[in-house]
Amino acid sequence: MQEIAVPVLIVGAGPVGLSAAAFLGRHGVKALVVERRDGTSTLPRAPGLQARTMELFRAAGFVSKIR
Repeated sequence: MQEIAVPVLIVGAGPVGLSAAAFLGRHGVKALVVERRDGTSTLPRAPGLQARTMELFRAAGFVSKIR
């Protein structure tokens, strides 16, 4: 097993985990996202995003990739 040291460990690559990693990265904070599944879920628990979340994604410059 290999040890990796990172300032932030994010468990879960859902909308919240990926958003946290993206916004931390924009502020220069390195983060490692770990996910137990090796692909996308067939039954996502987050069927949509709130308008405010999309506003934050738009301000971050990656709303077109999400749509």
